[in-house]
Amino acid sequence: MSIIVDDKIKGSPDLLIEILSPSNEKMDTEIKKEMYQQFGVKEYWIANPDDKRIIVYHLSENKYIEYSNQIGKANSKLLNKEFVL
Repeated sequence: MSIIVDDKIKGSPDLLIEILSPSNEKMDTEIKKEMYQQFGVKEYWIANPDDKRIIVYHLSENKYIEYSNQIGKANSKLLNKEFVL
C-alpha cells in the first residue's frame, strides 16, 4: 500500500508474474528480468503455459537468484507459500 499515492502507483511492486509468449520470450526472460532486478522487484515469476513450468527468482543482495523451478507449482520465498496449478 505504501507505493499507492494519489490513486497512482509510485514505486516497484514486490511481486511480478510474466506469462511467456513465444513471440517475446527473450524480452521476458532477459530484458524485463534485468529491469525488474534493477528496480528492486523482490520476486519475479516466469510462467510457461506450454509446459506449465514456473521459475521463481528472488532478489538477494540486489541480484536475482533462482529460488524455484518446477512444473505445475511455484514456491514463493516472499509469500512463504507453495502454489499448485
